[in-house]
Amino acid sequence: MWYCCLLLVPMGHALRGDSAAGSPINLQAIAPSLRDGSLASSSIAGDSHNAWLLDRAAKTIYNLSPTPGSAKRSFRVEMPEPTALAYDGKLLLVTDQQQKMLYFFDPADGRGVRRVPLPMPEDKGSGLIAAISWDGTSLWSAISAGQSSSFNQINLERNAVVRSLFANCDPRGLAVSGSQLWSLCYNGKWLPALIVSHDLSSKRNAEIEMTARPLATPGANQLQGLYYDGVGHLFSIDLVNTRPISVAVSP
Repeated sequence: MWYCCLLLVPMGHALRGDSAAGSPINLQAIAPSLRDGSLASSSIAGDSHNAWLLDRAAKTIYNLSPTPGSAKRSFRVEMPEPTALAYDGKLLLVTDQQQKMLYFFDPADGRGVRRVPLPMPEDKGSGLIAAISWDGTSLWSAISAGQSSSFNQINLERNAVVRSLFANCDPRGLAVSGSQLWSLCYNGKWLPALIVSHDLSSKRNAEIEMTARPLATPGANQLQGLYYDGVGHLFSIDLVNTRPISVAVSP
């Protein structure tokens, strides 16, 4: 059992996940392209106006907020094993599990811009790169490696992990803004998924402040992906009801 499941949550602090009305996520835009398992093996990224979905099996990125004459609706990412997706405000970032590489793509035309090695935390080289997030200056990765799962701050200019934190859960999504890190934690097949809030201002690497917030939404035990829109909402995908959900948060 993951330790995050044992955290006590005051009832007044439980957040409700709601259907994401007005969100940039439009699953109907790619409905004809979806296959069984596409959403379950996916990663999402975006901001307040745009959203994208990485279908790992199809090695394809879908535009979830298409407008006439705007960016491409979809494009393939040529790499052995794509796993996680992030958006830095200009480019889409995709990790490759097999090569431990980070690829950059222009979302307007799907053009590959560059690739760089992805630094991994010590002794976690075999862990799954479950999620990534861009905080404005650094890349963060969530590595799923059993009870050794971790969140890692990466300085791409130095090509190094500069901070590593225990995840205390099986991470399924990651979002970072300022001193706040949110993780989507799998909580078992029958229990609600947890969005865990981490205070990064703590100077203690191994004991960051955490608050677990279960989503009181039907089917919310099966969520995939997480991103912060920059204006007060986290977004994820409800796999059971095939819909986006949003959670209001304070950055």
